[in-house]
Amino acid sequence: MAEILPTTPETNIRKWIFIGIVMGILFIVVAFFVFMAWGGSRTAAGKGFDPESKQIILWTVGMDVKMFIDLNKQFNAYVGRSDIKLDVKNFASFTDYIDVLPRAMQSSTPPDIVMVPNHGGYRFFDQYVNSLGSNMVDFTDFETRFHKLFFEELVFSETIKGDGQDRIVQWLRGVPIGFEPMGMYYNRGLLQKVPTLWATLPEILKPEPSEEINVPDPEENTLLTVSSTKWEKKETIAFTNLGYGAATPIAPDILALLTIQKKGPSFTGYTSVNSTDSRAIFEYYMAFRRVPNNLSQFEPQFTETLTTTDLFVRGKIATLIWYPSTYQDIEIALQRARQDNELAPDFLKNLRITTVPQDEINPKKQVNFAKYNYLALTKNGANRNTKKPSNDPVIKLIQFLLTQEGQDVFVKHASYMLPTQNTALIEKNDTKINPDIEFSMTVWDWYVADQKFVAYDMGMPHLFRSIIRQALDEPGTTASSVTAFVSSYLTCKVWQLTDSAQYASSCLCQTKLPVNRNNYWPLCVYE
Repeated sequence: MAEILPTTPETNIRKWIFIGIVMGILFIVVAFFVFMAWGGSRTAAGKGFDPESKQIILWTVGMDVKMFIDLNKQFNAYVGRSDIKLDVKNFASFTDYIDVLPRAMQSSTPPDIVMVPNHGGYRFFDQYVNSLGSNMVDFTDFETRFHKLFFEELVFSETIKGDGQDRIVQWLRGVPIGFEPMGMYYNRGLLQKVPTLWATLPEILKPEPSEEINVPDPEENTLLTVSSTKWEKKETIAFTNLGYGAATPIAPDILALLTIQKKGPSFTGYTSVNSTDSRAIFEYYMAFRRVPNNLSQFEPQFTETLTTTDLFVRGKIATLIWYPSTYQDIEIALQRARQDNELAPDFLKNLRITTVPQDEINPKKQVNFAKYNYLALTKNGANRNTKKPSNDPVIKLIQFLLTQEGQDVFVKHASYMLPTQNTALIEKNDTKINPDIEFSMTVWDWYVADQKFVAYDMGMPHLFRSIIRQALDEPGTTASSVTAFVSSYLTCKVWQLTDSAQYASSCLCQTKLPVNRNNYWPLCVYE
């Protein structure tokens, strides 16, 4: 039998060294694959992202809930997670929104991100939000990546004084989420040609002249003698929906558009409503209502809660100045017209869309009105991580919203909005605004690439629209009788929302009617 050699200490040491090396290699290999499996599921944006809070509270108004479900999903993919929850509170109206927000900001669970209406909404929201600096988000290429409108509206500069040298710092108010241009729906069966200028609108319908009427000429402060116009039918067909405020919800926006077109893009503030120029525009607007498309003939229909959209689908109005999202109102009006057996013959066959009328024939001077909202970061959001911004889920969401992927979510779900980024604007999309609607329409039917888009500073948009609509509906309305009161009312109400102490000492709202006046809204006057 062979002799069994005894094991030496040196042999044991070599064996354990070998086993240790093998185990070390196996550990490294396993650790590598585990790291790859974990790290590979995280995007570059999510590397090292370890938030304490897994919730983000966002407040908005009238937006599609499905949009935020998709946004939540895409954001989780962006940071390589699946546990971040976007908690959205979607208000039905801005009035409710603005009423609740101040109390929420003082509570223990304020929102992290809020939606701000453009053209003046920041006046109220600035006290609750933080502008974004370069230490939070990278917006160095914002001017080239986003439409010029948003750079002019959302990026601002501040001069910071240093040791003998001033430094200019840029800030971003928030992230835009698409925009709507104003345009025109028209009934091809009532028009000879597409109206492109405001001045040509009264001539397009080919009515028969009947009697001469004097109307104000806002340019010369004199009276023009024009012909009132009627069709061969017993009824007049109005050529556009300019007129009654309550029946035309965006009448204030149209008034703002006319102001910008006639007085230039720099004339964009509600504080000048009571100026001579603004009064002239108001009279110009009112002339459309009076002659030749006298909407007062439809007062019984308005009393019965019909709107200008109802009259449009019933063939009483030839054109409708509105936004792409008006298709929702048209669909409702179509249902009502069918129930009343009042739908105009071949209306859907004749329905067309074009760009908004202009005051200038020169394309370089043409201006359009833009409506949009932006998302802003609040000062004391409940889920912020101000100690370590790299782990702040709210900042991460803002960063995601600035990407093309983040922007695409909004345009995908709200197809009536144009995208905010230039690359997407160049690549026109032929997708219908809504595949289920009865008429074909894309948002690109409203867009002119070289047209200048401007936002009118309304102070507080919902207040501006409310008071202008009431002013337009007042019996015997003239520019001189209402503009001063409109200006006073807006100024006082903006102060009330932004600085209650100043409002209390500076303004009074009268609830009783002044003697010999028809005004029926509360008037605010300076003490």
